[in-house]
Amino acid sequence: SSHDLIIIGSPEDNSFLERFKEKIPVKFGKGFFEWNGKLFSSSDDGLFIAISNPYNKDRVWYIFLANSALELYHMTKRYQILPTWAIFKGEKVLDKGFAEEKNFSIKFSDRSTSF
Repeated sequence: SSHDLIIIGSPEDNSFLERFKEKIPVKFGKGFFEWNGKLFSSSDDGLFIAISNPYNKDRVWYIFLANSALELYHMTKRYQILPTWAIFKGEKVLDKGFAEEKNFSIKFSDRSTSF
């Protein structure tokens, strides 16, 4: 809990992720994952997410998960600047965005601003 952590793989092949998968906002299954209500079941689908460490809000978990080892390789073979989450198809980022984090929001009058 005292360090940032990079987690690579799916719960099927990463025992740490299997142990803590209930702390992560993704649904997992054999050969698929569900993110933001959408099912990704192709072998060349992958997801990157950065979430607050559930045990220390000052630290982050960076998670790379994929439906195949080849997709995991494509996602991680080169450095890329990514936002809070990104959906991969092969080595290409198809969709990306910023998750609203409660700890990073400040309320100004009737509007909320996130950093």
